[in-house]
Order: sequence, then structure tokens, then C-alpha cells
Amino acid sequence: MDQFDFSRQALPLRGDYDVIVAGGGTAGALAGIAAARSGCRTLIVEQLGCLGGSATAAMVTPLMRSGLAGNPGQCPLGLEVNSRLEELG
Repeated sequence: MDQFDFSRQALPLRGDYDVIVAGGGTAGALAGIAAARSGCRTLIVEQLGCLGGSATAAMVTPLMRSGLAGNPGQCPLGLEVNSRLEELG
């Protein structure tokens, strides 16, 4: 492929949602999961074919850690995702 086509397409939106998350990167995916777990009807809109942003679409890993000594700097849901990924290898 010599070029990317970023033209806009009209896609039908079916359903009623309490929360619509624009972007399924690492933050958007976790925001969508958290909203759905809290009982909100949630839609994540992502232009790529996968969630996770650069970490999955462009295989840009490892992600930078943020936090202070003794504080992982992550929400419980982020820690859960990390734990599940470690289990999967």
C-alpha cells in the first residue's frame, strides 16, 4: 500500500448510549470498560481495527510507567489489565 485513506465516512449510529468514548487507545479503552462496568450503556468509537492505541496498532511497547516510589500510578482497572496480560504471556 502506497498511501493511507483518511476520508470520512458516514456510519450509522444505532442504539442509545449513556457514554460515548472517542478513541480506543489505552485511556479510552479503560474509560469505556469502567463506564460499562458501572452500568452505563457504552460505545467506544475507534478508527483503527483494535483497541489499545499505539501499543497494539503500532506495537510501540513497553508503555512508560508513571508513579512515585511505593505508588504504581495506575488505577485498579489498569493494574487488572496488566495482570491479565502477564497471565496471557
